[in-house]
Amino acid sequence: ITMIGSAPYVLVLYPGVPAKNIMELVALAKTKPGQLNYGSAGLASLAHLASAQFASQMDIELTHVPYKSTAQSSIDIMTGRLDMQFATIAPTLANIKAGQLRALATTGSRRPSALPDVPTMAEAGVAGYDVALWLAYAMPAATPDAIATRLNREFTAILNDPDTQDQLRQRGFEPEPGPPETVTARIVAETNMWRALAAKTGIAAQ
Repeated sequence: ITMIGSAPYVLVLYPGVPAKNIMELVALAKTKPGQLNYGSAGLASLAHLASAQFASQMDIELTHVPYKSTAQSSIDIMTGRLDMQFATIAPTLANIKAGQLRALATTGSRRPSALPDVPTMAEAGVAGYDVALWLAYAMPAATPDAIATRLNREFTAILNDPDTQDQLRQRGFEPEPGPPETVTARIVAETNMWRALAAKTGIAAQ
């Protein structure tokens, strides 16, 4: 029916890692293959896939450390047990502002309002990179066109409301109202992207 919003990750480093931007991180990883590690919420989680996609595109080797929860990985990166992480923005923002983590880039197609001075991955040199958690409203394919059109119109009005947008942004989501075709195109594009990554890297859900 419509996209609701997307929540990009932010690539953060433990401040002791000597890289100030994405290209410096890539150069460092090439001199230390497999020695830099990153955490995620688990095998084949979106944070794992986002990290693997970055490593694949930049032809670097990173070590994945899966966790049962992001709470523990968040502690470990601030204490130096982890070198980096693709983290959700809302719960990480205070640590970035306090200097406990260094933000290198965000992962969506545009800069989120919460981190306007941090470049996107594409801006930082990772061409075409666009990964985010996202929400959409969907109904069965047999739903009559008139109902789908009406729902899209009503959702668009709600999502364009400033209060709704503020609520979404407080939760780390950038509002993305639009036509149904946008949802379909995203599903197709991401299915193809993750299928190709899985085939290349052997990543599989347990």
